[in-house]
Amino acid sequence: MRRVNALSAMMLLGTVVGSAGAQSYSKTNVITYHDDLSKWVLGQVRTSVNQDTGRTESQVDYDPATAKPQRIHAFGQLQQTIHYNSDGTVRAVVDGRGNTVSLSGWKRGIPGNIQYADGSTQSAGVDDNGWIRWITDGRGNTTRYDYDAMGRMSLVDYPDGDTVDWASTTTQFAQVGGAEYGIPAGHWRQTVSTGNARKVTYYDALWRPLLVREYDAGNEAGTQRASVTAYDTEGRVTFQSYPVAGGGTVQDAGTGVRTTYDALGRVVQVSQDSEIGALVSTTEYLPGRRVRTTNARGIPTVVTYTGADAAKLDWPVRIELAEGAVLDIPRDVFGKPTSITRRASNGSVTSTRRYVYDAAQRLCKTIEPETGATVFDYDAASNPVGSAQGLDLSDAGNCNQDIAAASGRRVVRSYDARNRLASLQFPDGNGNQRWSYWPDGLVKQVTTLNAGVETHNSYAYNRRGLLIGEVQSPTDGEALAMGYAYDALGNLSAHRYPSGNVVAYAPNALGQAGQAGSYAAGVVYYPNGAIRQFTYGNGIVHTMVQNARQLPDESQDTLGATRILSDGYDYDAVGNVVAITDGATGRNQRGNRNLGYDALDRLVSASSPMFGAASYSYDALDNLTRVTILGRDHHYCYDNAWRLTNVKVNGCGGATVIGLAYDAQGNLRVKNGQPFAFDFGNRLRTAAGSESYRYDADGRRTQTDSSLGRITSMYDHAGVLRYQSSEREDKRTDYITLGGSLVAKAAVPMRHSPAAKDFVGWSPVASAVRYVVEESVDGVTWTTVYEGNAANWTSAARPATSYAYRVLACGATGSCTPVSDVSHVQRPQGDIVPLLYQLLLG
Repeated sequence: MRRVNALSAMMLLGTVVGSAGAQSYSKTNVITYHDDLSKWVLGQVRTSVNQDTGRTESQVDYDPATAKPQRIHAFGQLQQTIHYNSDGTVRAVVDGRGNTVSLSGWKRGIPGNIQYADGSTQSAGVDDNGWIRWITDGRGNTTRYDYDAMGRMSLVDYPDGDTVDWASTTTQFAQVGGAEYGIPAGHWRQTVSTGNARKVTYYDALWRPLLVREYDAGNEAGTQRASVTAYDTEGRVTFQSYPVAGGGTVQDAGTGVRTTYDALGRVVQVSQDSEIGALVSTTEYLPGRRVRTTNARGIPTVVTYTGADAAKLDWPVRIELAEGAVLDIPRDVFGKPTSITRRASNGSVTSTRRYVYDAAQRLCKTIEPETGATVFDYDAASNPVGSAQGLDLSDAGNCNQDIAAASGRRVVRSYDARNRLASLQFPDGNGNQRWSYWPDGLVKQVTTLNAGVETHNSYAYNRRGLLIGEVQSPTDGEALAMGYAYDALGNLSAHRYPSGNVVAYAPNALGQAGQAGSYAAGVVYYPNGAIRQFTYGNGIVHTMVQNARQLPDESQDTLGATRILSDGYDYDAVGNVVAITDGATGRNQRGNRNLGYDALDRLVSASSPMFGAASYSYDALDNLTRVTILGRDHHYCYDNAWRLTNVKVNGCGGATVIGLAYDAQGNLRVKNGQPFAFDFGNRLRTAAGSESYRYDADGRRTQTDSSLGRITSMYDHAGVLRYQSSEREDKRTDYITLGGSLVAKAAVPMRHSPAAKDFVGWSPVASAVRYVVEESVDGVTWTTVYEGNAANWTSAARPATSYAYRVLACGATGSCTPVSDVSHVQRPQGDIVPLLYQLLLG
């Protein structure tokens, strides 16, 4: 129920009252308005004050001269300040920290120039129609646009002067005089072309897409994929086909997903075509804002909602799951969760996570059983600048930010003028980071501290902003470079690995790889993008057959008549794998597996000729509580904070098989007497006292050291392991992938290079207040290895390889210019000559 009572021309009182079974909801706000009668401006909201809490949810201060919004606040926090030109266009926007974005050159409501707070710029050309004709990014790269007579974009022309002559993207609309694919004559067709790539969309009379076809014009029959959409009289989607290889009409689109609505436009049924018949899920709208959804297995879930608008289902407050599990989510007057409790319906187990907010309604503390309290604090732009984890602060009515700051556990973040992360500092220094960016906002370099040693991750991009190089370089180790090449359409065409190995992908116009170097060839795809077939470099042929749901039905690796691998898959109604059939030659189906699941889709049983039968049990919190397999009967036992502390036999009162203990942040500290040490960033630093670890900018492990030797790893920007060198196995390995899956490991003996140091010197520049030394191992990606006022730099000892250097001299204003007379010498570690050379430079 909603009541709005007019109090005056300047104030309204709005009250929203609702109830939702588990939690009633009531909220009253007083809204005041800024009316400037002299300027004929009425009804601008000035404040909205919540009467239940007395907090001002929003406040806008208006310019008395223009009646335009000038300062915008939320819960007392200044969000931004807006300055205007005399013609009413925006001149500058200032955030809560005082960082200013300036706008100028307005035309047709579009700024021609934007200057960000760090001095970088972006510009655009606007014609008399108000159409953007070109955009130049912060690195000076210009993309141009054209339009048809209706103002629809018809051309995207990518930046010139790049390593690739990019193919432009064109868009054409045409009215078709004849019938196509069952669509009557007179319909409209849109064709988007980039090189040989085509995307053709066919519209009905209401300009709704009925059919979308995509293909490579150089091989239309082998690459075509299409999908069909149908609508009801209200414009709602009633059918969405699975991707198909094309042909036919929109009337015989085949299989897909069908949706049914009630008279209020709400979804009441979804039916999915499958190999086991129609899979139907239903939704029922019950009294008390309760919604029951029954999935295709016939298992119901009931969600209860609350909130200001009875027609919206935005704020769940209770979720009744299968297996007697319940989720309670009480909320404050603003709709924010104050806690989340997962429990058994009979109360046998329960776990609650609580959430605390500051005066500006920002999350300031979480209280969790496993990890204790985590406290957050913010700067004036609401960037999180501090966090401290593992604290014993259980008061749900207090942020405790002062205690967290003095705890010795606080992690500190700083931000640049564009509110991008600039630095990250941990109490022990392990994991400290510095971030820098290119003028267009892309990440340029991240430097991470590992046990006092810096690891640089640097990135280079082409004029389209596509990554072309990344380098991982520890100051005391070998720099590893990963390179990327693209075709004229912007599709990835090759990788260059740190070993120097180049893997070409020969993509089609849709960007699908046709090979992975010499390791996989003849790649064929299904219309949904899944790989259908390819041949390994050793001649083994991989094939995958899909079922009606386009899930893998059979996966085979064959060499002649021999099935090296042949697995068939069966699924239940929600996609859980219920059986795997082993059809490999000579195995007599030994690898067959049958799998069972409970009503929450948790694995509860598995059986196979290989290991017999296994069973798994869980509690209402999804904790694994018991596993039986091959005569073993293990019970998993938890403490009051729901941390696994013991694996035992004969119940949780029996003998311990595995014992575990944890640190304050919930990380494993001891397992069966073996110690593990995690840093404040929750990264494992040492294991069992015998191995130590380092990490890259994204927290991925790059180095493992032990008495057995060092393992060095490189992950690419997407998190894929690409390269590894192992002193333990004396080999370097490239990890080759195709379609997101590993298809080959290319290993060669390690390259044993003697340790060396690089000495770089240059003549001092009179106006310089600091120098920047940049290093490159691939000629593409440059890493900043030194910033300071000395006119020379020496690297740490590391494996000898070929490096290039360049030096910038930076003045007091911050502008930097290249230094021309840079000298570079590399000498083995301990060689006296480099020392004498450096002394001569001084």
